[in-house]
Amino acid sequence: MVLFGKRIGAEEARQLGLVNELSDDPFSRSLELARQLLQLPRSSLCRAKELVRWRNSDMYEREMELFASCFEGGPEPREGVNAFLEKRKPKFR
Repeated sequence: MVLFGKRIGAEEARQLGLVNELSDDPFSRSLELARQLLQLPRSSLCRAKELVRWRNSDMYEREMELFASCFEGGPEPREGVNAFLEKRKPKFR
């Protein structure tokens, strides 16, 4: 998906493990999940959220550098951006 810019549907995202489940009524399902979370110990939920949010501060900086480098150097990055903005297929040489 990252290399080809491929868009995928909800079912394929579920099959790939990118989402846990699909729902015909996401609002009701989210309320149901919220009610389940309310039954759990608050301290455990807080620690779990901290672990999910935690990351090495250098990782963020490195991620930004790597992402920015995708748009540097040579005509290919410019052509890719221009094609995207003009809603056309890029013409890489």
